[in-house]
Amino acid sequence: MKKGQIEMIGLVLVVLLLLVGALFYLRFSFSPSTSVSSPSDLDVVRASNLLVALSHLSLSCKEEREEVSSLLVRCAHGESFCGVSSCSYLEEQLDPLIRGLGFRDYFFWVVFEDDTFFHLGACSLGIEPGTYTLFAENERYEAHFRICEL
Repeated sequence: MKKGQIEMIGLVLVVLLLLVGALFYLRFSFSPSTSVSSPSDLDVVRASNLLVALSHLSLSCKEEREEVSSLLVRCAHGESFCGVSSCSYLEEQLDPLIRGLGFRDYFFWVVFEDDTFFHLGACSLGIEPGTYTLFAENERYEAHFRICEL
């Protein structure tokens, strides 16, 4: 073989390798990703983080300022905040906040001594990250959050 023919074969091999590499790139760049976190895992993390954030969120009315966790305790004991029932105040403040974060259909409820005394939303099936436990005055409260539709 002549030197020119050998160079041409080398060039064809390089072009073929580039084409195969490009095909692999296209194949794997357009296929669905199999990442470690599926969307449902991310939703569980979002819901779990929301529970923690809600418990530390401070709400204010006029001169009064209380964390949601304290307002939930007041709600369980039938106490008022800002001239209205603590439960009613929490409903008016939390529902728009949770919906504003992108949770359209959800269920948020709090249990004290096996009794659900506060709830928002009303879906029955969805993703639930578990419970967030609040302790106040030697009493245990469990907050739950379920995402039903984003």
